[in-house]
Amino acid sequence: MAAGLRVKNAAGVYQIDETYVNFVFISKASSTTNTLAINDLYYRDISVSGRTAPILAVKSASAHAIYGGQVSGDTWTWRVLMQGNGTAFDYYVFDLAPVDTTAGPGLRVYNAAGDPVYSSNQNPLRIAPGTLVSNGLWPSADLTTFGAGRTWAALQIGWGFGESEINDISGERENWYGGAFTTSDGLGYDHLTYAKIGSGYGFIASETTAVFLAVDVTHY
Repeated sequence: MAAGLRVKNAAGVYQIDETYVNFVFISKASSTTNTLAINDLYYRDISVSGRTAPILAVKSASAHAIYGGQVSGDTWTWRVLMQGNGTAFDYYVFDLAPVDTTAGPGLRVYNAAGDPVYSSNQNPLRIAPGTLVSNGLWPSADLTTFGAGRTWAALQIGWGFGESEINDISGERENWYGGAFTTSDGLGYDHLTYAKIGSGYGFIASETTAVFLAVDVTHY
């Protein structure tokens, strides 16, 4: 960099420079599940239009998973999967920073082409260090603390599901998707069970890991 501006955090990661566009907060809304998926799992499709590369973070005391997504034209749709019909959740949309034309004090950073890549008038996507991953067998046992006194939402970056054998002789088993719920100081992991024969828990027959990032949405 011959000339310009770079701001980095304590970990040495550049948070602001003249090259990369920051993701920023676009909108927030509340919703509930309303469509049956399988057994006691329900979903709600969340759509946004006119965005560049949006991502979705979800806040709920009940476990959720993003069960797929699609793009049609300029409309982006995510399927939020949860246990039970009418289960409530909040969702936050982030996207590449749109052009900020707000007048007044603040800081605006441009790239070499003269396009704005950062504005202090826009709320950035704030991701906490560390991740929450599914621990497989024991639901609700995996809790990750990111900081008290903040509001957290979960950003799913890895889809997970699994099967445990409760009794391999009688065929008792549980099938689940990996889900995350939000707490007062972080995230927790839980199963979204879509099939279960028998009771209790058994050994894991197969599993892929669900991965979530914690997004700080305090005051958003």
